[in-house]
Amino acid sequence: MLKFHTMPGHSTAWPNSHVGNQARRFVGRVYKPEDRSYPASAEPSEVSETDDDARHLARKCSRGELYAADEYTAKYCRVPFVPLERGQDGEWFPMSKKSAVKPPAPPKE
Repeated sequence: MLKFHTMPGHSTAWPNSHVGNQARRFVGRVYKPEDRSYPASAEPSEVSETDDDARHLARKCSRGELYAADEYTAKYCRVPFVPLERGQDGEWFPMSKKSAVKPPAPPKE
């Protein structure tokens, strides 16, 4: 499975996702009907690499419109894997060097 997160400020629609009066579907976003918003989802959007949408989303990822949520997806999309973290506003961002550094182990007594 390929896994994608949306980038802040981007709304990448699923191909052929708008049908009739239904809300549009966006990769890495969920629809909140109470305020008609599309915040970033906590879990990545998944698609099988054999699905017709896989190449379309991989192309979007390689153009910088989506984040690869795991190393397998990054390799498939031919982009470097960048670990992500969720910001206070719920959007996904590349992990900062500060949060990527593990704190030192306490000294042994």
